[in-house]
Amino acid sequence: MTTEVEGDGEYGWFACPQCCELFEYDDELDEHMNDNRSHMSRIDSHLYVGAAWNASRLAELKCSNVGCVISVAEEMPTPLIALPPPIRFIHYPLYDNLHEFLLPKAIRAAYDIKHQHDNGVVTLIHCAQGKSRSVSVAVLYCMIQFQWTYEEALRHLVSKRQVAHPNINYAEQLTALNPLRKLEWNGFVHIAEYLGL
Repeated sequence: MTTEVEGDGEYGWFACPQCCELFEYDDELDEHMNDNRSHMSRIDSHLYVGAAWNASRLAELKCSNVGCVISVAEEMPTPLIALPPPIRFIHYPLYDNLHEFLLPKAIRAAYDIKHQHDNGVVTLIHCAQGKSRSVSVAVLYCMIQFQWTYEEALRHLVSKRQVAHPNINYAEQLTALNPLRKLEWNGFVHIAEYLGL
């Protein structure tokens, strides 16, 4: 459902219901809505996964009530734009390669998502494209929060974000956690501490 808002001239403006971006013509809005890469993907009531550009779109962040942005893109240690208070920015640099040890930083980022959730804050986690690094952390969050296997969590993520595709290195590390999925959050925090974070 689109919302027509008053505009100058003979045509109104059309607002995207997901990101609040305005379009002069409804066919522009239709094109925008059909490009699922342009929006953040809602994973659960307090978690979105997206790309770097989603974290730079204040209207989308406000429209989605995002209060915390977590970047796992090593190449983006600061926000692309100044985020107004009370939006908090956290950075956990991850490299999207076949050698990166995902777990210490991913466990800490997943715990931060849980902490924000427990405080009623909506979080956007992003990497450059919203395909591998941010998806891997969101998968880990779902594995711990819902006690799902890697396969169950990934299936859920893909159902919400079609471009979701952790790299093979991250997939192997997350799959190795399947036997531990019944562990409580504190157990994973201890693992992260043991691994050196």
